[in-house]
Order: sequence, then structure tokens, then C-alpha cells
Amino acid sequence: MSDIVVQNLKFKYAQAKTLAVDDISFEIKEGSHTAIVGLNGSGKSTLARLICGLETPLSGKIEIADNKLLGIVFQSPKNQIVSGVVSRDTAFGPQNLKLPESEIELRTIESLTKVEMLHKAESSTNALSLGQTQKIALSGVIAMEPQILILDEATSMLDPLSKNEIIEFVNYWHSKGNTIIEITHDVDILNNCTNVIAME
Repeated sequence: MSDIVVQNLKFKYAQAKTLAVDDISFEIKEGSHTAIVGLNGSGKSTLARLICGLETPLSGKIEIADNKLLGIVFQSPKNQIVSGVVSRDTAFGPQNLKLPESEIELRTIESLTKVEMLHKAESSTNALSLGQTQKIALSGVIAMEPQILILDEATSMLDPLSKNEIIEFVNYWHSKGNTIIEITHDVDILNNCTNVIAME
């Protein structure tokens, strides 16, 4: 069974002369761990944004399996931090899912614990290191419990310790039966993936 089906996808930015994504087709199987690789400018991040619905295709189609929630963590984590307090930022996603307050609190605590940031729950998000900010961005996404998780170069700017902690968590999240898509140049991440999609 496929979680994502992409067929003949094309996309061009408004001011661009050439297509950013040109006639791409593939399937992402349920529970798989897939890497998307390619040189800078090959359209990897654009593809991720298209899958998440953040951009509209010029043509082609993207099908997401019914009742599957999709979450994305961007390369620049500060771009997706929405609150000045760590715990409130993690709670933002569950709040938008209209969950009960007790469930929001539980998910916030569990998600911060999973990324080893519960001790920073009441800290300012502006006072965090880059690695900590990446963990908080991840915490905010997993608090919504997405069955499909996309990471766009989520470890590229991290120190080795923080990178390994994120890799360990992603492997754990995959072991729970969730589908993982990682846009990466990192060989350490590629070694953990079962499928690789290469973009020209």
C-alpha cells in the first residue's frame, strides 16, 4: 500500500524561466524510509513543499493516503517556530487539531521528552541553540503524531551530537511504523534508508 503517489508532477516558480520540478512520478510505500537526493537546485525542497500542499503544481497530481497526517521539518527550524515559549510552541499543533486540553498537555510533555527537551519547556525559544531549535521544531511536528514525516535537510546545520540525536529519534519514529522521507546529502542518513529517489 502506498502513502504517497506522485504522477507526472510539474512546477515552476512565477518568475522562473525553467521548471523547478519536471515530470516526476514515484510512489512512497507505507512504513518506508525514503531519501530524496540531488544537487542543489534540483528541486528537492520544492518537491517536499508540493507534497505538503505548500505549493500548487502546474500539472500532474499528488495523492496522499486517506486519514494520513503529514508533517514536515524544514532545514531552517527558526522558520517554523511560532511561539516565544518552548512548551507553547510544541502545543501549537495539537491545539490546531482541536484536541482536548488534557491531550494537548500530554502530547506536549511526551514530545519534548522524546527529543530530550522537556527541561527547556518554559524556556524562551529565542534563547535556544541551533540544535535545540531543530529539536523543538521536530517536537512541534511529532506532537501532532503524523504518520508521514518529511525532513528537509533537518540535520545539515547541526553539530555531530545533535545530528546523531535527531537520527536516532527518526529511526525510532520509523520503527513505530511511520513513513519517513528525508531530503539529504548525508551518508549517515542514507545508510538508514530503504529507498532512494535521485533528482537530476
